[in-house]
Amino acid sequence: MSEFDELRRLRDADPAQGSQIPSAEDPAPRALRERIVMSELHTNRLRTRVGALSAGAAVLILVAGGVVLATRGTDTPAPGPSGPITPGAASCVELYSLDTLSNRAVAFDGEVRSVSGDEITFTIGEWFKGGTGEQVTLKGAATLGGITSAGPSVSLEPGSRLLVAGDGGFAWGCGFTQAYAPDVAADWRATLT
Repeated sequence: MSEFDELRRLRDADPAQGSQIPSAEDPAPRALRERIVMSELHTNRLRTRVGALSAGAAVLILVAGGVVLATRGTDTPAPGPSGPITPGAASCVELYSLDTLSNRAVAFDGEVRSVSGDEITFTIGEWFKGGTGEQVTLKGAATLGGITSAGPSVSLEPGSRLLVAGDGGFAWGCGFTQAYAPDVAADWRATLT
């Protein structure tokens, strides 16, 4: 019996079907049986490595696709419930609208007096909600000045007139603080007072 016949006989052996598994006394040399076992081990290891490499390649493709989608820009903002969603609006806690404006603790018409670090001092033109006095200092210069992506930036140059809304000592970005416009100020006044 040749090595190939013995190999076929070993591979075809199926105890459930009643075929005979060659015994240790069969003439097949021990080296042949060891070669068969080693061949099966090598095949299984190769299948495992190919599977792992395939899975790793699939993960890399998914990650690369996610990075491309996450960093893909658009020239035209998509419409959102409160107007266009600008790049960075996804980082806003709440999108600006007259309805969400009423959720802020303070709102006013003010002029930038000074900026120091992250603090902005405003001279108040008109309080719409939550304050009194002629001056207030709020945090948020880094966000409002455009260093982060929390909506469009506003000018923080001394003398800039802004409509400002916020909470907890912070002037909010994301449209809650914006350049002064008389029609918007009238909407704020009608909504908040």
